[in-house]
Amino acid sequence: MISKTFYQQLRSSERQSLVGPPESMREHVVAASKAMRNGNWAACKNFIINEKMNAKVWDLFHCADKVREMLTRLIQEEALRTYLFTYSNVYDSISMSTLAEMFELDLAIVHSTISKMIINEELMRARFDSRLRAGSCSQSVNAARRVVISSYIAW
Repeated sequence: MISKTFYQQLRSSERQSLVGPPESMREHVVAASKAMRNGNWAACKNFIINEKMNAKVWDLFHCADKVREMLTRLIQEEALRTYLFTYSNVYDSISMSTLAEMFELDLAIVHSTISKMIINEELMRARFDSRLRAGSCSQSVNAARRVVISSYIAW
């Protein structure tokens, strides 16, 4: 579900031929969403958590540092989910340790996130491959577009 206002703001920013650095809070959120869409969680975090946004929003919370830590963790997890939605049809295989490094998350969190996506059928026809003592989830659209996400986790 996406808000109508956000959708309109996102579309208008995509129509602009020259996009400068964000100035308003709205522009920061739109820039962060574009970075997240590309799987760049660090840029997304920098658009949401910076001096300007801290002064206007995050410093007003009771435990501002805890809020910023929580936001960083949630941005990393949702960027992983968005990355899997966006690029799952591009990969033949990708290791969960690679995903953990890319998003600076614990292997357990990556495994949990992928498991939830499999259970909720967000990654179609996905599974974990137990033959390798590894987690792998695959998604078959057709023979040419097959995705295998494998993990080399030693239990």
